[in-house]
Amino acid sequence: MEEGITIYSTREEVLRRDPSAAEIPVLGPVEQPGAATVGHASAPGPLAVGKRLVPRLQAELWLSLRARGERRRDARGLPEGDPGTERVLMEAEAWLCRAQDRSLTRDGGVARHYSLRDGWGPSCPETTGYIGPTMLTWTQRRADADARRRARRMLDWLVSIQFPDGGFQAGPIRVKSVPMTFNTGQILIGLAAGATAFADAYREQMRRAADWLVSIQDAEGTWQRHLTSFSPTRPATSATATRHGG
Repeated sequence: MEEGITIYSTREEVLRRDPSAAEIPVLGPVEQPGAATVGHASAPGPLAVGKRLVPRLQAELWLSLRARGERRRDARGLPEGDPGTERVLMEAEAWLCRAQDRSLTRDGGVARHYSLRDGWGPSCPETTGYIGPTMLTWTQRRADADARRRARRMLDWLVSIQFPDGGFQAGPIRVKSVPMTFNTGQILIGLAAGATAFADAYREQMRRAADWLVSIQDAEGTWQRHLTSFSPTRPATSATATRHGG
């Protein structure tokens, strides 16, 4: 059992701790031995209800009050009104800015994730690699100087963590790792955009990343070494990223 987490065995115990948990819906019925049968449908017995409800209530109690409110708002579905494309774009760009500013590692990279329970995660090289070009495109279309500064901070951080052989690591920055084909290809896209936007400032690092990818490429044009753990048996094809670095 995880240290510091209290396990509640009954609904009554949970509700005594947090009456607002009464709003959490119980999941649908499941067939269990001893369940009462009405017509062709099976109504869940007390044990079946408890097995479904208690873990859900416990998970709710682990969240902050604000996180609970967000979770319940999401459960209500989409709002009736369409906020419009402009509002959606502005909110998305603002969220990416927050992800950079509030990254757990505070290094100029963009946080890997946000958790309702634990907050912002550490910076992730892969996602920072392609968020940089997004910020540069935003700069061009919106004349947003702040977005340009943010893109440069992202790229400066990336070149500071590049491996000597030119590759880039997998996973968030606090995870000990080795060069990864897919991640290096994604970051290469960012370096290529940076070399164009900032007068060749990142061209040398871009060339090193591309050279590393070429050095581990198989004869048929695919990559079967340094693969991501999400697809250990499938060859990677980072041709688009390599072309950006050519």
